[in-house]
Amino acid sequence: MRHYAVFLLSLALLGGCSATGSHGLGIPELLQQRYRFMNSGDRTEQAKVEEKLDVEIKAAIDDANQTCSDVIGSREQLAQKRSRDTLALSLVGLTAGSVIAPALTAANAAANAPWIAAFSGIGGASAVAVRQVDGAGMSGGADITIANNISTAVKAQMAIALDRSKEPEDRYSAAIKAKTECLYYPRYVYRVEAAQPQH
Repeated sequence: MRHYAVFLLSLALLGGCSATGSHGLGIPELLQQRYRFMNSGDRTEQAKVEEKLDVEIKAAIDDANQTCSDVIGSREQLAQKRSRDTLALSLVGLTAGSVIAPALTAANAAANAPWIAAFSGIGGASAVAVRQVDGAGMSGGADITIANNISTAVKAQMAIALDRSKEPEDRYSAAIKAKTECLYYPRYVYRVEAAQPQH
């Protein structure tokens, strides 16, 4: 009973988006016809209805694939951009704190004291900034994690949707759930890194 309640809820959420197919009947009506012909033993009409159901299920699968391709693709592009930005920020801090500041110290620590402090500060600040960016879910790694989580969830649903041994309502419901995973995927849980205590 719970299975059918979830299925009907999925249909209600999608409303008119795919309620009526190219044959003039929606999935619920086609399923009712299928069960009626199965019970009556009319295999010819049942085969016709199942053919129409296959068309609607394939359309739902194609729609889910298109939606998920767009969502995952855009998330991967964002991950590449953010990874480059985070890497640049890390390299600036690394250069300032580990190369320039020590070089100035070695040259003349007393004369270069303001510059040494400035470049050391840049090094420390960039390290904190990188941690905060990652903690806020704005790093490439966070985007890749989200993309992988979406892909895993979609793959599980698509395995059902593409399995012709499953019932048509299960396959259609799985295609709808796959699309839903892409549209309403769990967002990143933001956290702000606490400042490390000074020793």
